[in-house]
Amino acid sequence: MVFGGCRNLVDVHSAGKSPQSALDRSATNVSKTSPCPAIRVASTPRTTYGVGITGIAGPSGGSEAKPVGTVHIAVAGAGRHEHRKLFWPMERTLFKRFATQSALDLLRLFVLRS
Repeated sequence: MVFGGCRNLVDVHSAGKSPQSALDRSATNVSKTSPCPAIRVASTPRTTYGVGITGIAGPSGGSEAKPVGTVHIAVAGAGRHEHRKLFWPMERTLFKRFATQSALDLLRLFVLRS
C-alpha cells in the first residue's frame, strides 16, 4: 500500500511556489483539492487505486465555513475519481473511525463500479 498526504507540497516545490501559500489556498478550496492526494497515489507505479482523506476532527480548529466534524474523502483510479464531503460532529476518536471506514467503503463502491 502507498499512502499520500493531505497537501500538494511535492507539486508546490516542483512549481517553485511556497508551501504556505499552497496550504492557505487549498484550505479555502478543500472540495477541489481533496481528490489530489488520491489521484497522485493512484498514479504511483504499481498502484491501482488511491485514497485521500482530509478533515477537521477537533476538538478545535474548525471555522464557520469548515466546522469540526467535516471530512473530505476521495478515491481515484483508472483515470477517474470520486469525492465526498461528509459531516459528523462527534468525539475525535469516533470521528476518525467513521472517516476511515467511509473512505474504505467509498473505495469498495468505486471498485465495484469499475
